Amino acid sequence: MRLPRRLSPLSLVTALSLGLTLGLAACSSPDPAEEASDSPSVTVSATATDSLTPTPSDTITADSEPAAVNPDTPMAPLYDETAGVKQAVATYYTVYNRIAQDPAVDPLAIADVALNPEKDRAYAQLTANRQAGHRQIGDIQARVITVLPLESSAVTYLAEVCVDTRLVEVLDSQGRSLWHPDSPRQTFAVFYIERRGVSFLVTEVDHSADPCASV
Repeated sequence: MRLPRRLSPLSLVTALSLGLTLGLAACSSPDPAEEASDSPSVTVSATATDSLTPTPSDTITADSEPAAVNPDTPMAPLYDETAGVKQAVATYYTVYNRIAQDPAVDPLAIADVALNPEKDRAYAQLTANRQAGHRQIGDIQARVITVLPLESSAVTYLAEVCVDTRLVEVLDSQGRSLWHPDSPRQTFAVFYIERRGVSFLVTEVDHSADPCASV
């Protein structure tokens, strides 16, 4: 039996090196056609408008963030109800006095400061006094004591008023005073005021004979 011839150490190293080289070459050299089909074609083009600067829609400025609101900060009221009610009472008597004192003023002017039912009531009274020849001298004055909102309405207010007629004289057609000597000259009245937009108008007046404190 013939034994195979043994390789020397140098021949063995040479053979291994040659085999390793051929193996690496086969793994690292792909088929050109296969490489062309597997690699997608990517084209990159740059134009004059390409820029790294963000567009205005991408830019965030300080103004784009809403201002922080403190929920504990009370909001300022849109209207000053108390001042509006007081002004409504004062304006009502300004117009009423002018109609009662000057026959040339149309009683319908009361509609500028009053709504129904007070508009019709005051108009009827002023018209009847004028037809009877009555004339007022001096101004009726009023002092608002309290202002309260009505729970049944968001735009109606109740005002307790002290009506002062101490400086007023009412004369008949003969020039005689119509005031009774025992009549109180300062009495309570309850005004109902309605807010219409930014205006406050008298809607009803309940007069009483109860005396009130002096103005």
